[in-house]
Amino acid sequence: MYRHQLTKEERLNWLRLIRTSGIGIKIFYRLVGELGTATHAINALADIMNNSRRKKPIRALAKSKVLEEMEKVENFGARIVTIHDDEYPPLLRSIDDAPPVLTIKGNPNLCSKSGVGIVGSRKCSAYGTQLAEHWAREMGKARMLVVSGLAKGIDRHAHLGSLEKGTVGVIAGGINSVYPQDNADLYEIMSNRGAIISEMPFDTPPQATFFPRRNRIISGMTRALIVIEARAKSGSLITARMSLEYNRDLFVVNHKDLNGGILKMVDQGAYLVDHPIEAIKIIKKYQDPKAHTNIIPIVDNKRQITTTPKIKPKHEAVDLQDHILALLKENARDMSVSEIIILLKVDSSDVNMALIELELNDSIIRGVDNTICIKL
Repeated sequence: MYRHQLTKEERLNWLRLIRTSGIGIKIFYRLVGELGTATHAINALADIMNNSRRKKPIRALAKSKVLEEMEKVENFGARIVTIHDDEYPPLLRSIDDAPPVLTIKGNPNLCSKSGVGIVGSRKCSAYGTQLAEHWAREMGKARMLVVSGLAKGIDRHAHLGSLEKGTVGVIAGGINSVYPQDNADLYEIMSNRGAIISEMPFDTPPQATFFPRRNRIISGMTRALIVIEARAKSGSLITARMSLEYNRDLFVVNHKDLNGGILKMVDQGAYLVDHPIEAIKIIKKYQDPKAHTNIIPIVDNKRQITTTPKIKPKHEAVDLQDHILALLKENARDMSVSEIIILLKVDSSDVNMALIELELNDSIIRGVDNTICIKL
């Protein structure tokens, strides 16, 4: 689906749906794709829950809670953008779990610029801090936005080195959750001279499970990633792996203490480089990968939907779910959605909705290629 302008009500319901506990990003996009809008999805949620046979029903977050968050964000001097908005990082749209909604503090226009990520160890050497600042300055001189994670060590110095030309920090908690506190000074500076991004609700403290999600945003919104002094089994290596998965250029700055994890990345296609100019030449050699960045990860059902679609009565929905589960069990393998539709001879919209209901009940698993298998 191509991005378009959302109405005021639909923007509110995008935030309401993605903030609803139990609705993950993939389910969010499937609901919006199948039902046409987040508003329709929220209106239909009670019927969908009834059909899913889920033990603990999912209830849409109260509208008052969303309005409260929006007011807090505005009073904090930040703004909420959706994947449809111009301020949303264009390359980030190309990943299949792109955040539907982001909160941005600072200059939101920075986020739409072409950028490179710089990440590395929190416990870096003094030499590493100099490398980070030097590489960040050189990227800025080459008119590239520098993106990092506002952590200690390499992240901090990458931001410091790129303040003059443009830098964006992606954080793991809510937009007002400064972590670590040692970087409170840098957070304040970047709020005025750069930009800070969060996908989490306002007032959300950072948690360990949020950092990989933060890392995917750094990889997803940048055209290349530069790794400096990353330790084995570190978050930086997770970010590096994601960059390779997203088909971004990956650069490892040569250093005497390169570990096995880093060297493995080089074997998988990362460039081992000594000087910023080497990376800049490679990055600029290829066109900025902005093709398809006007497309968002919603499967368009090709139907004009003006009112909330009717959800099947529970007995019909459960019957179709049981037929799908029986088919998956009989074949005992991953099956494509089109294969299920053809074999059951059922309308595609009915099958897609039944699959959403089965996912919500944790009865099936979707593969990365959107194939379906029964959960054992």
